[in-house]
Amino acid sequence: MNSPRHINKLSDLFLVGVFALTLLFPTLCSLCHSKKTGAIDEYRPLAAFPGLSMNAVNLEAFTRRFEEYYNDHFGGRELLIVSHLKIKYALFPLDLEHKVLVGRDGWFYYSDEHMIDNHCGAAKFTRLQLRAWQVLLEKRRDWLAARGIKYLFVIAPNKESVYPEYLPGWLKPSSATKLDQFMGYMRVHSTVEVLDLRPALEKALQHGPVYYKTDSHWNLLGAFAACETIISKVSNQIPGLKPVALDNFQIQRERRPGGDLARLAGETALEDDNIYVFMPKIQMPKLEFHALGTNVIYYRHFGTIPVFESPVATINSQRTNCAMIFGDSFTAGLEPFLGYHFGKVVFFLQKDFNPETISQDKPVLVISEMVERNLNNNDPVKMLQKEDLDAY
Repeated sequence: MNSPRHINKLSDLFLVGVFALTLLFPTLCSLCHSKKTGAIDEYRPLAAFPGLSMNAVNLEAFTRRFEEYYNDHFGGRELLIVSHLKIKYALFPLDLEHKVLVGRDGWFYYSDEHMIDNHCGAAKFTRLQLRAWQVLLEKRRDWLAARGIKYLFVIAPNKESVYPEYLPGWLKPSSATKLDQFMGYMRVHSTVEVLDLRPALEKALQHGPVYYKTDSHWNLLGAFAACETIISKVSNQIPGLKPVALDNFQIQRERRPGGDLARLAGETALEDDNIYVFMPKIQMPKLEFHALGTNVIYYRHFGTIPVFESPVATINSQRTNCAMIFGDSFTAGLEPFLGYHFGKVVFFLQKDFNPETISQDKPVLVISEMVERNLNNNDPVKMLQKEDLDAY
């Protein structure tokens, strides 16, 4: 029979062993070349290795940068992050600090940026904010009109606005969201061309899903429906514009690794089957994609088509005129399609309306695209103060 002293000794040795393994875990994972569990969306570039060319004077800077590199790349890091996320979502699924809301039938929703308050109608624009949106958009429209340029303000709906049926049962939609409030106000008080894409995307559901299950963005089928509606909206202002028909593409639905919301939740093994591959048929003109500026990286893959981080231009030798679009990540889905309608289209993702750039390229059309959650949360009063069109 073991004595208490012997048991205590074994217990101490076990604790020492666990502690040692914990300390050695990153090194062991690196030596074993542990397989990564999947890409984690951190929305930032990981630290690069500082290199060995730094001299002794910069030793302190080298040490700091090497520590940053090691913190981003040590063995087992991704496994630990994924495990932490899975435990957090398993134990606290309704924690409102999470950025992901797990819905029904494998659907994920982006729940940050006051999503629940906005979807339920608890949040409202003030009269001052609505007036600021009106003045901001009218100033843009009038500044462009003075230069012979058409303007369109486009709102890409949140995923939950098109697919409320897969939300958790306790989250009920409102019949009067901030977007409804904004659209109602603009119809009564302004003549600015504003396009709410909710009806177009709901109509496109007859062809198939228009958003990814595991990503916050529309898929290529949704992006095509958005582009078709945009061109139809401006075709009465710009002669010769006609939406490209869906049957000009060979379309295939595929299953691939899950999107940004699945990765944010640590579910890196999930797959998504709401993915469409669009292949232009032989009669379609070939679009050229030109990355503008430096340090341009792939932003996201929609089907087989890589779309770039801002800025990028599409060139179509069979068309004339130039268009320009300022938007957010939803604009990326329009890159494979909008270029069929213009000789040149310049896409600016995550960039505000820029009069200097517009003056240089002289487009016939400028589009401002904004996802619904950004419309809900941006302060139009501050945007109006910042945007000084009188300087151009």
